[in-house]
Amino acid sequence: MVGARARRESKGKGLLVVWEGLRANLLGSYLSDPVNDMSFFEGCSRSGPFKKLLFGLCFFHAFVQRLPPAPP
Repeated sequence: MVGARARRESKGKGLLVVWEGLRANLLGSYLSDPVNDMSFFEGCSRSGPFKKLLFGLCFFHAFVQRLPPAPP
């Protein structure tokens, strides 16, 4: 019973580490050029869909950065 509890706790800790890494990578994407420039956002006439598309792209990029390297 103790082993199952330890496995559940370790799985939870692993998920927290993954989400912290995603959050850090997502923040890094938003703070890089040209995304951090306000004129970049104002240059688009449809800001709603543009912001959603940009978030999806940054989230995908952050997720791919967190993947382990593929075996040879």
